Order: sequence, then C-alpha cells, then structure tokens
Amino acid sequence: MENVIYGIEEIKNILPSGWEKQAYELGAITRSRVVKSAEELLILNLLYQTSGKSLGGTSSILKSSGEMKMSKQAVSERLIKSMDWNRWLCENISRNAGILGEKPVWLQYRRVLTADGTDESCPGSKGIDYRFHYLMDLFTIETIEMKLTDYKEGEKLSQYAEIQAGDIVIADRMYGTASLLLLPHLSSKLLKKSWLSIVNAGKLSCYSNG
Repeated sequence: MENVIYGIEEIKNILPSGWEKQAYELGAITRSRVVKSAEELLILNLLYQTSGKSLGGTSSILKSSGEMKMSKQAVSERLIKSMDWNRWLCENISRNAGILGEKPVWLQYRRVLTADGTDESCPGSKGIDYRFHYLMDLFTIETIEMKLTDYKEGEKLSQYAEIQAGDIVIADRMYGTASLLLLPHLSSKLLKKSWLSIVNAGKLSCYSNG
C-alpha cells in the first residue's frame, strides 16, 4: 500500500517507538483479514485525512489502487477503532518533538484545558457563517469537547459542558467577560497565558470563586 500515500517511509521515521504494537494493544487491529498490519492501518488513516477526504473517496482510492477492497462502512469501522491509537500517536509524536511538556507534579490532580474558536465561511459567502469551538487538554492534546454553531454564538466558556470543578482553563481575552465569573462549576480560570508559563511559574495567577 506504499503507493497510496507518498512519503510513508519518512512518516514512519517520526513515529514513536512501539507504534505498531500499540495498534494491537489499543484495539485498532483486532482481525487482519483486510488490513493486515499496523502500517496498512496507518496508511488507511492518512489516506482518509488527505486525498480520500470522505469515507466514499477513501474506499474508491483503495479499490482503484488494487491494494484492498473496503466499503464505506468498513472504512468507517476501521477509523472508529483507530481513535485511541491515533490519540496515542499524536500525543507521543508531539512529546518526542518537544511540543508537549510533562505535566508538573503540582498539577497532577487538575486538568489543564485550553479553549478557542475559529470562524468558518461557506463557499461563495461574503461573511462568517459558522463558528467552531474547541476545548482540549493541554498536556495530552486530547479533545475534551468541540461544537459547531452559527456566527451569532460568541466565544465563551459557559458553552462547554465538559468543564469540571477544579479544571484550569486557559483562553484568550475574548473569553474574559462578566459571564465568566458566574460559572459555579469553574474554580480556576487563566486568561492569555502560555503553557510554558504554567510549567515554569510554580504558581497560578487566576480568578477563583472558591
């Protein structure tokens, strides 16, 4: 399947040690009748995220390449089973590259989350049509929550249902509204700071309601 994804050998060179074993341990590969190895599963995932662009497109490319025959449903099932493996790959690639830092001991019982939003426009649109909101764990890059709203929905922490008591939430000044202080489930908020300052500061300067 190497001819399906250009540069697969270069990609494999940056993968963390044990990536093939983890495909089995995390349940991404349970049977090998069609996808016979971790490398083939990696190619399937990369194909979907690049040239495939959709379940149907990925299925068509695989069939036309002569490498394997998979229906849209089969592609979907493989991708869903790969979620934990993909999360492990992303986290460990980022750690090896120095993008992610180790969580300091004094934060071990708290989640450190970061929230942001981005505007999206439909083809041919002259303005903003949608707003994508995203909440993730800063030390694992795990997605905690994401949602798509119309352009009228502003960036605010109150729309995230997954924020828990004790979480530290990092966001830019767009989130620093009066409504921020009216969230009983938020014990700590940190605005306009970088993760490096969290690791190195030894203390937090934050708003608190208890």
